[in-house]
Amino acid sequence: MAISMQLVLAIVPVVATAVMAPPDADRAGSLRHIDAIEMIWRVEREIDPASGRKSCFVVSLGRDVIVRLSKERQAKTATWSVFVGFDNQPGSIRYLRINRRIFQTAEGNFHGSDANDIVELLKSPGELAFEWGKRPDYAKRQGLFGTGDFAAKAAECERWMNGTPV
Repeated sequence: MAISMQLVLAIVPVVATAVMAPPDADRAGSLRHIDAIEMIWRVEREIDPASGRKSCFVVSLGRDVIVRLSKERQAKTATWSVFVGFDNQPGSIRYLRINRRIFQTAEGNFHGSDANDIVELLKSPGELAFEWGKRPDYAKRQGLFGTGDFAAKAAECERWMNGTPV
């Protein structure tokens, strides 16, 4: 019982198309999204006796992301800065993604409008991803988490900075 070569060649493209076709867009939505584990944050406070600089830190578990609110003694307002990693490889890039917004820097921290944007995004429920290279071997450190209770911890820092009881 021989199958004709014409029949085989006629069937192969149909089978190959079905196997190699991209997933149906309607069915792709049925894939389950795995939620990130919520980040755990803690607050640390510090007043430098020499300069009078007041700082409040919102620190992630593992210290991979540290957000600092600081105010110089004579300053009217406090400013945010965001640090990704510790013992960073000099010149390495620090990456931070919150939801779909991506930030990157080769500087020691994010400051100015970038830091303000990062803090506002972290205050909303969402997803936080980071990557940085640690000394001495430039080992990549990465993480993917939910923003967790960052908003409550940041509010605690803001109240403390303004002299309101925490």
